[in-house]
Amino acid sequence: MNYIALNIAFSEDEQAEILTAELADYPFESFETEDGTLKAYIPQERLADCKAGVDALLARYGVQGR
Repeated sequence: MNYIALNIAFSEDEQAEILTAELADYPFESFETEDGTLKAYIPQERLADCKAGVDALLARYGVQGR
């Protein structure tokens, strides 16, 4: 199974914790934080199903995923 890592820059640890909790409602399977970046891993075939919702969630918090 191939995974995609969604990289999200954050400014505070609390923001990363909130984003992790929110993204856990989607089919992301694991998370890690490193140097101000939250990495959320999702199976490649599942991303298309939830991309619009994830994009809206990130916009609500004023962050972008790449």
